[in-house]
Amino acid sequence: MAKVVESKNALKERIWRYRLLIVLFIAGALWGVYEGYFFLIIILALVPLLYNENKKYLYGYKGEEKTLRHLKQVLSEECIILPNIEIVYDEKKSEMDLIIVSPRGVFVTEVKNHKGLIKGEEEQHKWEQMKTSQRGVSHTQHFYNPTKQVRTHVYRLAQVLKEEGVDLFIQGCVYFSNPKAELRVKTNRIPVIKNGEGMKEVINKSKVRLSQHDIRKITNIITKTNKHPL
Repeated sequence: MAKVVESKNALKERIWRYRLLIVLFIAGALWGVYEGYFFLIIILALVPLLYNENKKYLYGYKGEEKTLRHLKQVLSEECIILPNIEIVYDEKKSEMDLIIVSPRGVFVTEVKNHKGLIKGEEEQHKWEQMKTSQRGVSHTQHFYNPTKQVRTHVYRLAQVLKEEGVDLFIQGCVYFSNPKAELRVKTNRIPVIKNGEGMKEVINKSKVRLSQHDIRKITNIITKTNKHPL
């Protein structure tokens, strides 16, 4: 069983902020009944927008928590999992879902809880998600290519570590946590996986070798620079 170094979850904090805003807007809507219908209409128009944003963050949070629990069980005790890491390099921020530090290297993992058919290639700007509702209605939407996202995270983390005297190759990967996701993607540098066995395979293929001293040093640097400490 892998060790988890806990930290604050930015998604969870956003969920609670949106819930508070929804409550405040509903209270404002009730007050608006007495103040005039124009104010009431504005309030009621904003509540669904806040609800949809909250739902999006909640969906992502559940995917991250499920992935963390699963990887904790399937990865070896030599692995350290650091969830919800935020670093800043060159005044630019990266929020990383999971970083795994192991004897075979460092792995930055972007977690996606999308379901349906996922199509895309590594150099495309957007990927495609195709879903079918219970009524049989198909819906297609596009989202930012997560391999590009994780490559940015890898670069910034590598620079932060280099400034602390640690220069090594960092592997990025994308983890689709939803079992209802069907992946039809083509990538070369960034593996796209669906389960813990896939993550173990990525780790075992790595040619990097780290000592226990290296693992402790890297873990300490990451926790020290994390902007979301527990």
